[in-house]
Parts: sequence; structure tokens; C-alpha cells
Amino acid sequence: MKKITIKELAKMAGVSVATVSRVMNNHPQGVSQSKREEILELARAYNYTPNLIAKSMVTHKTQCIGLLVPDILNPFFQNLARGIEDYAGQFGYSIFLCNTDNNEDKYMKYIQAMLGKNVDGLILTGYPLNKEEELRGLLKLEKVVSIDRYIEDEHFCQIITDNYQSAYEMTSYLISQGHKRIACLTGPNGLYINEERLRGYKDALAAYQISFDQELIREGTFELASGVKEGKWFLEHTDATVLFCFNDLMAQGVYKACWQMGKSIPEDLSLVGFDDIYTAELMTPALTTIKQPNYEIGQAAAEILVKWIEGEEPSKKSISFGNSLVLRQTVKNLNHNK
Repeated sequence: MKKITIKELAKMAGVSVATVSRVMNNHPQGVSQSKREEILELARAYNYTPNLIAKSMVTHKTQCIGLLVPDILNPFFQNLARGIEDYAGQFGYSIFLCNTDNNEDKYMKYIQAMLGKNVDGLILTGYPLNKEEELRGLLKLEKVVSIDRYIEDEHFCQIITDNYQSAYEMTSYLISQGHKRIACLTGPNGLYINEERLRGYKDALAAYQISFDQELIREGTFELASGVKEGKWFLEHTDATVLFCFNDLMAQGVYKACWQMGKSIPEDLSLVGFDDIYTAELMTPALTTIKQPNYEIGQAAAEILVKWIEGEEPSKKSISFGNSLVLRQTVKNLNHNK
């Protein structure tokens, strides 16, 4: 069946083009309920869909939001993206999702592509720090929400979680369980979240008068393979009794490393993570970790951006979410050994 135009649909319904447009955009003020239903029924019967390109030329909006994530295989970003899409979809916005693979060249390429498609706004996660100045210059006229990457720029809104306090509380908990040799597998150096988590860890050690040992710190990539590689290193080269991974995906890799080396969690090595991805409670034993409300964070980011696009200036440029400690079975209580 040939696709009909809005003019043909209006003629069939005996109304103006403007009336059809209002009904199809869910703004049917001044249109009776019966006429609205007639128009919608005709649109379904004749497979009519609005021409978004033509619409964007009039409204100067594409009803599209660009979302960049570093690793879509990470369940943290999957749930975050779902929160964004669920909220934005209620208001007719589509999401262009770009997976950057933590590659800065790919990241900048996707930014240029999104700008070329005239997206109405951008939600950024995992942006490359060494490209921050370039990004700020490139996006200074755009509406941008940054998640868990702090940018001091009036043109950006940002949503962050309390990474410092979460890491402080986790480290304090491990100390309360009798652990003093607490190793850390961090994310890439220079990232805001990484620095805040490491600062919380160090301050908790200091609060309990435990000396900081640089030999117990290793830089990871936030990827599963990094957990496997560095997990083996910690088991072979340190006397750490517990390993604090700065995300659950790396912690999942440590499970594999322990299995390959014939080690048991938590008997040979206690283990904790950060994020509380859905697989955390499915691991055996279930992983003790820090829960981040990633779905809610995604919804909040979408809400800020959609309202901003629709003309409502954000009341706050920065919003912070709290996290919570989730205690499961991967931490051995060494106090029982005294």
C-alpha cells in the first residue's frame, strides 16, 4: 500500500492539516474525541506516519537524544540506558546509542556524528579526560548531561553519585571484619570516579590508623578481562586478604582468576565490588558490593535533558545520588580467627 501524506489524510478526515498534526503529536486541543479517534483510525488503516524530517524543519527539533557509553556489555550501562529510554520514550524522544569501547577517537567520532544528525541533546558517560577541553569547546552551544564524570562548565548538567563516601564505608566495613591488608583494583587513572573512590579508601585507612601501601593498588580498565589478569597478580604477588574492585565487572573477572588458580572466595581471598550489577547476586558466592541506582540515574538524566529541550532551564546544574552497601557472602570475618 502506498504511504499517504498528511494532506491526503486531512482530506479524508475532512479537517485541516494543522488538526491532523495536533492529533498525531498528541496535542489535540480543540478537536473532539470522536474526530480524534477517526483521524487515528484512518492513520492506522492507511499506515500513515509523520515525516520527522519535515517536522524538524518546522520545530527545529529532531526528537532524538544522543547517548554515549564506554561499554554496552557492562550491565551497569545497560540498565542506565534503559532508564534513559524509558523516560524519554514517554515524551516521544528516540535514543541514538553509541558504544565507544573506551576509545577516545571513537568517542570524538560519535560526538561529531551526533551533532551532524542535529540531536536535541546529549547524555555522556565515560568521556576521555584528555579530550575534555576539546569536548567543552565542541559542545558549548549544546544541551549536555554528563553522568559520573564531573565537568566544571556552566553549559553542562551533571549527575554524580557519592563515590567518596561509598568507598569510605566499604573500606571501613572491611576493616571491621578484621582486614588490614586491603588491596584495590581501580579503574583508569585520572577519572573523577576513580579518584573519589581511591580518596575514600585512603581516608578510611587513615581513620583506622592503617598505613597506606602503594603495592596493594593496581590500575584496571573496568573490564572483565582486567579483573582476571590483575586478580592473578594480586594472588601471586601480595599478601592481601581482601580485594576491593572499583566495579563489579572486574570483580567478576577475579572469580575466574581464583577458579583458574584453585583458590576459593572468601576462604583464600575476600572480594568486594562496586555497582551491584544484576549478576552480582548470581555469582557463587554472591558478591558484597556497593549499589548504585543506575536505572534511576538514567531516568533523572533523561528528565533533566527532556525538560531542558522543551524550554525548562535546569534548576540545578549538578545532582548527586547516594549509594548503599550490599552485604552478601564474599567477605571472610577475620575477627573469628583471633
